[in-house]
Amino acid sequence: MIFCIFISSFYKCCDLKYQVFDRNRLIGLSIVTFYLVSPVIVHKLIASLACRDIEGETRLLYDLDIVCWVGDHVNIVMFCTIPGIIIYIIVIPLFFLWITYKNRQNFKDFKRIEDFGKAQQFRLEVVVERYGFFQSGLKENFWYWDIVVIFKKFGFIFSVEYLRTVSNKM
Repeated sequence: MIFCIFISSFYKCCDLKYQVFDRNRLIGLSIVTFYLVSPVIVHKLIASLACRDIEGETRLLYDLDIVCWVGDHVNIVMFCTIPGIIIYIIVIPLFFLWITYKNRQNFKDFKRIEDFGKAQQFRLEVVVERYGFFQSGLKENFWYWDIVVIFKKFGFIFSVEYLRTVSNKM
């Protein structure tokens, strides 16, 4: 379903009749898609690390046919899970934090957009259209709060998976 929404929104960003590509909408769409999909992806990545001891063998909690830390499981962890965790939990949120920090003055200026010339107004509108999702509903001094919420979500997912793994060992 999320994939269908992404594809239909992508076609709205690209007017194929006139060969026009709206980069601003695509950036905003990518950010919203990350917010919607990242908790599920992080949960699946962490689930590939959740192992349980069954009859002397450590097995993957979500697929008991897979023996943990042997053969394919090691390859999946090394080449999919660890890079995925680094990208989704560290790199992308820090990139969003950097974008928000870099544009925090533009978000402040947008509130008094009529004080600027046409060129500056256009630039402010572009920045807000691209990255306004980060600042919607936040006060000026809390420009970083969306990133805190992302880290809080990921911390919650880690905690749930850890407790699930620990409770199954008892």
